[in-house]
Amino acid sequence: MGIEEELKKQSRRAERLEQKYERKPKDPGTEEETLKILAEQIVNGGFENGLSGWTYNFAEIVGGARSGSYCVQLGIPPNSYIQQSDLDVKTDDIEFLRLWVRQGLGGSTATFGIRAHYYGEEFEWIIDNEPVPSYEEWTLYTFTSADFTPGKTLIGIEIYKRDSYGGYFKVDDVSLLSWIEI
Repeated sequence: MGIEEELKKQSRRAERLEQKYERKPKDPGTEEETLKILAEQIVNGGFENGLSGWTYNFAEIVGGARSGSYCVQLGIPPNSYIQQSDLDVKTDDIEFLRLWVRQGLGGSTATFGIRAHYYGEEFEWIIDNEPVPSYEEWTLYTFTSADFTPGKTLIGIEIYKRDSYGGYFKVDDVSLLSWIEI
């Protein structure tokens, strides 16, 4: 299976998951059920509304998006980042965190990282010092609940430029799907 076919397959799976729900007994031995649905937790993950909903430093909205018209580009300073805060997601309820990354124009190859911020000001690296792949194609990164510390409350996701030398990279279509009780 080629890379394009695999990406289409993952995209179709994600679309199906967005419409999925589950029923679980609330208490073993009772007939009472809890209904859960998958819900998007990231606001403006496609950056079509600029950087609205994001905290950022040395980030700019540019063209050349994977989908839609715009994506975000993180620049040359090593402290370039975007962060989505005000989340309230139990790590055990995460279906996936997914984002697309591509090398930007100018400079040398950049490296990036993703940090999960938890309630109580704790954080952990989901990935760190990852070389940004190709300038030619977008690369999908997907993380499941197994990539997060179990039993924590996720309050923020930060995507940042890790290295201190040149290079830009672009990010688009950031999504965090989690199960919520209705």
